[in-house]
Amino acid sequence: MILESLHQDAFSEVINVGIGRAGSMLSDLVSQRIELHVPELRICTLDELNELLKSNGELLDTSIYQDFQGRVNGRAILGFPRESGLKLGQILAGLDDTPDELDVDLSGILVEVGNIVMNGVLGSIANMFESQLSYTVPELSVTDGVMELARVNWLARPDMEQTVIYSDAHFSVAGTDVHGSLVLIFRLQEIEKAISSLLMATA
Repeated sequence: MILESLHQDAFSEVINVGIGRAGSMLSDLVSQRIELHVPELRICTLDELNELLKSNGELLDTSIYQDFQGRVNGRAILGFPRESGLKLGQILAGLDDTPDELDVDLSGILVEVGNIVMNGVLGSIANMFESQLSYTVPELSVTDGVMELARVNWLARPDMEQTVIYSDAHFSVAGTDVHGSLVLIFRLQEIEKAISSLLMATA
């Protein structure tokens, strides 16, 4: 598989560029510095993603997700453990205490965070392939975990093998660290073809 053996460092660099842009946009949005980074990137199958999530021991049950289409197609997910999602919402909303539940305002804040982060990353990937991607409107799920959201994308095209780019995502704002996970699901044949074309163009 091309993605397992080639250009993982390039993907890490491209995604970190997108993450950096997203951090700057979030900082401007809330008028305070937000540091956002992804310390390690892994490329895996859906089954391997399931094992990774199980080994982490946390349920990522507060997730923002959106589908993308273009030269490559798939789904992007920014998932948080429930407590982390509530904490991030509290900080960005300027609340004194962490709420027990996500209300409409906090849900809107998390959706906007996911929108900025995922669009920053996907925009960098589109630039890498010198193409454009179109996105669905991001949605918030507090019932389905990351694996359920990932499998829905696979069920839409069960004839296409999927590959996953997975990374932890760390937010640092107002002296508080919040962590989640960034998951990008691609149709393997499409992204292999896009990478092959990129390599031929730069050879």
